[in-house]
Amino acid sequence: MRMHGANPEKVFESFGIPIPEKILDFSTNTNVVPFLQKPKIDWWSIIGEYPDDECISLRTLIGDQEGVEIEQVMFFNGSNEAIYQMVSQKPNGKAALLQPLYGEYEKALKAYNYEIVDLFSEDKIFQLEHCDFLFICNPNNPTGQVMDNQKMEAIARYCQENKIILVLDEAYHYFLDYIKPTSHWIKENEYLLILRSLTKIYGLSGIRLGYCLGHRRRISSLKATHPTWSVNGVAQVLGMAFLRNQNYLKETKSFYAEERIRMVKEIKSLGYKTQPTEVNYFLLSVKNDEEIIRFLLEKSIVVRHTRNFKSLDGKYIRIAVKSCADNDCLIEALREFNNLVKKD
Repeated sequence: MRMHGANPEKVFESFGIPIPEKILDFSTNTNVVPFLQKPKIDWWSIIGEYPDDECISLRTLIGDQEGVEIEQVMFFNGSNEAIYQMVSQKPNGKAALLQPLYGEYEKALKAYNYEIVDLFSEDKIFQLEHCDFLFICNPNNPTGQVMDNQKMEAIARYCQENKIILVLDEAYHYFLDYIKPTSHWIKENEYLLILRSLTKIYGLSGIRLGYCLGHRRRISSLKATHPTWSVNGVAQVLGMAFLRNQNYLKETKSFYAEERIRMVKEIKSLGYKTQPTEVNYFLLSVKNDEEIIRFLLEKSIVVRHTRNFKSLDGKYIRIAVKSCADNDCLIEALREFNNLVKKD
């Protein structure tokens, strides 16, 4: 079974099920709200010229929006690139992961020969010693839960005092329908790096675009080892077009806040149990993940298994919130599966 969401064709192949003409992919968490303001772009000019290797326009825009200096902002070819670059600066170290969380951290850490400590409780963080990194997803991927700012700030302060670099992954930050400000912490805390992704909120999976907020000295250190022209020109132009449109963010937050509640309520009414979430995906408790995944595949529906998330171990499937019509298709399929299980 594929370890990552998206690329649904490979899931069908792994189960030996013919690939249907239309696939409803609930395994990937990208935004389904249409972006109607199509940017007017001279594509050939962008393709034929070298991109701005400093990403000045993007960094200036984010600096203004977040209230930080441009020197505290750095763009990457997707936030995955940032993860690998961070750990490559100090190989053979020790890092802690607050589980469950996105699997790319562990992959990057193993590539650079890190000792990895898995934590399954927020309170265990305050016992960490002699550690180089702590990785936290907030909002969490895969659960969708959000740690409150008071506890998050206490963790950031503890890491600063103990010289542990806290990598706070906020890839789904833009989906939250309330303000959760954290960027102002980087002004005084040299041991905090905040990761943001534009891939999920703007549906830019194909071009890869993300950024990092951090203390001036920490960002300067990352720049010293960053490849020139890492962020291509197309990504920069599209990033500017999307980031300038604040109305799109409002529409997205409004849609997901309402549709998530409706969808989860419908699913719960069928007798299923879901985990609390505050973003555009959630966990559904299952007794036999392979059975329900196969059933849904036969209905042309793809969901995300959780076998590779520590502490989840396949006891759940992760489901993204899609359009109202697609969500209704999934709800009906879950109703059919529920009735089938009851008969058995």
